[in-house]
Amino acid sequence: MRIVSWKGLLLLGLVLAALGVYAWVTRPQPPPEAPPLFPCDVTNALDVLVTGRDARQVEVMRPSLHDLWVVVKPVSAPADQDNARTLAEDLHSVVPKNAIDHPDPPASYGLDSPRVTVTCRVSSGASYTLTVGKENFDSSGYYAAKAGDGRVYVISSVPIDDYDRQLVTPPVLSGASPIPT
Repeated sequence: MRIVSWKGLLLLGLVLAALGVYAWVTRPQPPPEAPPLFPCDVTNALDVLVTGRDARQVEVMRPSLHDLWVVVKPVSAPADQDNARTLAEDLHSVVPKNAIDHPDPPASYGLDSPRVTVTCRVSSGASYTLTVGKENFDSSGYYAAKAGDGRVYVISSVPIDDYDRQLVTPPVLSGASPIPT
């Protein structure tokens, strides 16, 4: 019977540890999360204006990040805070499914007569505008453009459907009466 030396066991342990470290370091990593197309969310948004194709508008704003949201359009009234925050979060949640780097003219995507236009002003003073055109070819989303960006994107219909709802029923606090201007 042969006894294994302690040096051999130590070497075997080092090799196994090295293989473990190598396996840990080279494991597949999830792809990095795509940054939002619009850096406009409840932590920095001061004003969100949504304009529909039929010229309906809903606008919520707050003077500073510490103030409550108020509805400015279509009436001046206190805002339902959850629904007002949703307007900014919807814009922040827009993640392109696809991008067309060399698009055809805007009319090809319905961007010349937009379904919805959303503008957000943030605390830094910057403004961001999303223009939403017609549904894409398989109705899985909408064609959209970001002001200042030459690409056309395909985006989810979820935030756009929410904007449509907010245009019909603005986020006025339940039971609040319009504030005279």
